[in-house]
Amino acid sequence: MIRCSLADAKTRQESIEGLTSAVLEYAEGLPVIKSYGMTRESAIEMRKAFRDSRTANLSFEEHILPYEIAMMILYGAGMTGILASAIYLLQQGSITNVYFVGVVLFLFSIFSSVKHLFQQSTRLTIMKNSLDRINEVFAEAEITDSGIAKISDDETDAEIEFRNVSFGYGKEDILHDISFTAKKGQMAALVGESGSGKTTIASLLSRFWDVGSGEILIRNTNIRDVKISDLMEHISMVFQRVYLFNDTIYNNIAMGSGASRDEVIEAAKKARCYDFIMSQPYGFDTMIGEGGATLSGGEAQRISIARCILKDAPIIILDEATANIDADNERSIQQAMSELCRNKTVLVIAHRLYTIANADKIIVIDKGHIAEQGNRDELLSLGGIYSRMEAANA
Repeated sequence: MIRCSLADAKTRQESIEGLTSAVLEYAEGLPVIKSYGMTRESAIEMRKAFRDSRTANLSFEEHILPYEIAMMILYGAGMTGILASAIYLLQQGSITNVYFVGVVLFLFSIFSSVKHLFQQSTRLTIMKNSLDRINEVFAEAEITDSGIAKISDDETDAEIEFRNVSFGYGKEDILHDISFTAKKGQMAALVGESGSGKTTIASLLSRFWDVGSGEILIRNTNIRDVKISDLMEHISMVFQRVYLFNDTIYNNIAMGSGASRDEVIEAAKKARCYDFIMSQPYGFDTMIGEGGATLSGGEAQRISIARCILKDAPIIILDEATANIDADNERSIQQAMSELCRNKTVLVIAHRLYTIANADKIIVIDKGHIAEQGNRDELLSLGGIYSRMEAANA
């Protein structure tokens, strides 16, 4: 029975996972679905997921039912037999009334416990399957965080250096022999087609993953030799997709930094978000909902920039921070980013080439390789990939 339950429990859990995924996808995509008048067609997958879940649950119950019936029969027969024997012995005078009451109490106690244990066994199989899936996650190898080196405060030739870095998800490399440097205070821009590996390069610098081969250095120190917490003190990130917590604006900017209220307000002013914050019902103490639901995309982006300004890390990573922002918000965000990047070393990813025209170094990524690098004038003189990209964006 246990083997049968385990097999069915796995199928049942997979059907629940599929149902959850289908419902979330349908709910999150509902505005797009409605705009194209595909409400009925798009619900087909969700209906199929409900049917699969129903089938899996019914199959689970059908396979368990015969065992439950057999258990109930044995339970009833056992209780009847023992109770009949106790009554017979009482009539024969073999046991006293006290012993008879004790037998009856014991009878109900032991059989009730056995029945309850059997009923819980099906739940235990479901729990075991769920725990197995959790254990699979915990079994994944963690990034090694045993470094003891410290990033020097002394100025070096290169603030950031990639040396022959290769990386891949699984067995296939998506970055090949990436090498470049950025000096202190310089802006290095990564450009290229979607999927070329730009964001992966930025993620490797943040050590969200470890390189497959080669090394990444900050001030001549390999980042793998530095504790991740120490590395994060030197890097601030402005992501393309901003996530804000279901908390006050103040706490979303402060983010456990221990900064004073005056420092948070000053960071908000530099990030060009002070005015719209003060227009909120409770100012900095306004709750903004999960994911910043009550703010526009540009407002949320400026809150995230205020975070980075407050952190005041020497290296800034900008991951397409203005890629999906309207013109008015982009102007404010560009001003905020100028404030953020002042006297910082910046690694920026952008599709809008005019935003990085003044970059000290532009690195063109093509299919995981560095195709070109140099400043804008140098790349235009080559008449290569960057030149064609700028012509296409003109």
